[in-house]
Amino acid sequence: MLKVKAVAKMLNCSESLVRRADMKQRLGAFTVGKRGIRFHRQAVEAYMRQGCVNVSEREVSRGCDAPRQRKRKLTSLHDLW
Repeated sequence: MLKVKAVAKMLNCSESLVRRADMKQRLGAFTVGKRGIRFHRQAVEAYMRQGCVNVSEREVSRGCDAPRQRKRKLTSLHDLW
């Protein structure tokens, strides 16, 4: 069993990213007591083998295969007014 800090170090990302609900689901997290979060080492290693490691936190939250989208400013060309 691994703690959040150890998983973040293995994945080279922040602890807050590991605590996010979608990442806890991807990594197969379970709770110990009221507040403790733990991960199985095999599940984390399987996630690392998928190839979603060492990308930015923003890309991880979208998924490693999702195309990058830019934000566009709304102008009068969008026919909103």
